[in-house]
Amino acid sequence: MSERQRTGVFNRLLRTCALLLWTSAVAAAQSWDLNILPLDQIKPGMQGVGKTVFTGEGAEEFGVQVLDIIRNFYPQTDLILVRLTGDRVEQTGVVSGMSGSPVYLDGKLIGAVAVRFGEFAKEPIAGVMPIGYMLEVADTERTRPQAVRSAFSGEYGFMRNVLVGADANFWPTLAQTWSGRAMNQQSRIESPLVFSGFTDAVLAQAAPLMRTLGFQLVSGGGATAANFQAHGKLEPGSSVSQVFISGDLSIDVTGTVTAVDRNRILAFGHHIFNLGPTRLPMASSRVLTTLSSLMGSNKMASSQDIIGSMRQDRLAGGYGELGTAPAQVPVVVQTHSAAQGRRAFSLYLADDPALNNLMPLFLRIAVFQCLVVAQLAAAPCSVQLEGAVDLADGSRITVEDFFSAEQSLGFMAAGSEFGDASDLIASLLGALWVSDFASPAVSRITLSANIAEGERYARIHSVTPDRAEVNPGDSVAVAIELAHHDGRITTIRQSLAVPKTTTSSSLTVLVGGGRALTQYDVQTNPEKFRPKNYNELKELLKGRRRNDRLYVQWRVPAPGLIVGGEELADLPPSVMGIMNHRRVSEDRPLRDRLLEERVLPQDREIAGFKRVVFRIIPAGGDPSRRETGIEAAGEW
Repeated sequence: MSERQRTGVFNRLLRTCALLLWTSAVAAAQSWDLNILPLDQIKPGMQGVGKTVFTGEGAEEFGVQVLDIIRNFYPQTDLILVRLTGDRVEQTGVVSGMSGSPVYLDGKLIGAVAVRFGEFAKEPIAGVMPIGYMLEVADTERTRPQAVRSAFSGEYGFMRNVLVGADANFWPTLAQTWSGRAMNQQSRIESPLVFSGFTDAVLAQAAPLMRTLGFQLVSGGGATAANFQAHGKLEPGSSVSQVFISGDLSIDVTGTVTAVDRNRILAFGHHIFNLGPTRLPMASSRVLTTLSSLMGSNKMASSQDIIGSMRQDRLAGGYGELGTAPAQVPVVVQTHSAAQGRRAFSLYLADDPALNNLMPLFLRIAVFQCLVVAQLAAAPCSVQLEGAVDLADGSRITVEDFFSAEQSLGFMAAGSEFGDASDLIASLLGALWVSDFASPAVSRITLSANIAEGERYARIHSVTPDRAEVNPGDSVAVAIELAHHDGRITTIRQSLAVPKTTTSSSLTVLVGGGRALTQYDVQTNPEKFRPKNYNELKELLKGRRRNDRLYVQWRVPAPGLIVGGEELADLPPSVMGIMNHRRVSEDRPLRDRLLEERVLPQDREIAGFKRVVFRIIPAGGDPSRRETGIEAAGEW
């Protein structure tokens, strides 16, 4: 076969595929009661109109001229290249928030505005997603698969955040991972991510993360109403929002409705994250104004009532249903401070398994804003936090902690008192939602924060033992010096009797704050922090150490195992041999044995970690072989 013949065959195949697609599209359009114009009938030079909201709630028309068809713009997906005309679009260009605006030729729907090209464009050139591809999105709802979790817990380490705090790179890394799901920012029309009820300072800190996710952050007015309206209405060209958080604060992404048939809608013309099946809240929206900019104009919108659910998020757009109640988790945040008195915020968090590892980020930003409201200007402060997550099976996981950062690493960063407090509650939710284990649904989150002016923290300055060597049965003591933020030094003394029957050659004393000691545990006995089932995960979360406690551990080298989440330490060699022989996947080795852990409550955050080692001289041991000296190590 010649090259010319092969090209001819290939072109005929393309035309056949296009014909099959539009035959299916026409059938789908008939089921939708839509009058559409097939892609193969669209020619350069044809003129029509589009609809979108520039101000208020009523859609306005703008002109459209077809320039050409871009074949295979996405894999097996064509795009209609158009020029927008009219006074409005000549001033604004292609606007963020216009995604989904329906385009008609001769009164027939051809698709939705979805793509803009470049920045500082001199002409409003846009790409229109053909309606046939969008109808295929709606068609997938008929065979809707079960929504799946978006990741597993080991990938992002939410549990680690709960136990030892988030590091400065955690949230940026999570956002960067999600950026691969967002459409190429060079092609799609950025959807405005509207934050309502947030201060400029919080928005400035959140903006880089949102840009990484592919959104243009916009400050909106009027938070999304949390109440569900079962009889809401939308029309082609109406503004619509996909909601992540609603209530006293809201976070939602704004687009435009392409088509409506009974309770079904098509919108956006492109995907948000390409998640497939979703169950996110859908709200009506009002455009306050359209802000013109050479870099890219955008709509300043305010979401209204929640009126349905977005059910599909795919390459060619979104599909939603009016009157379908979405799944949401109520969140109550209460604060108390001398500066602002008592405040309460009522929020609702979208509950969608496909977004389980991103929703904690939105929750973190919202909780942070709630805490900041109670702060007096930028004065140093301390946060006493109590939080609870109620589960559908009637159980509850509670956390209590105290935060008073010695050195803030940034207004909203890990290491600031508000950042650490927000990390804890957001990561607790993430650890439950993003895991390999079947777990009860989260039914409610409550948070109470008492915010006091001034810092209260102390660092472990030194740990001094009363001797270097001990015999079995001896009592040993250590003096722990705490260096307070105001320069004071206080001393705490602790003692322990060495077991008479011990055969160990050393005794290790670990002294630390909650985070530092847990970090040491994670490094030395990592298997203790790898839950094998939901019950083990829950116990790890409930048993986390607190910042306002001083922990003193006495440990000896001894073989042991964790079996079924329980520590079996100091096992005889014969038992260890039997256990190793029958080892199952849930059995995990231990490196040493915990004799005792003491928890000493403090009125401030304790930082740092010290380690000292006593040499144990067995009864009758050779004194000439005794060693002096104390091993000290590690500080976080």
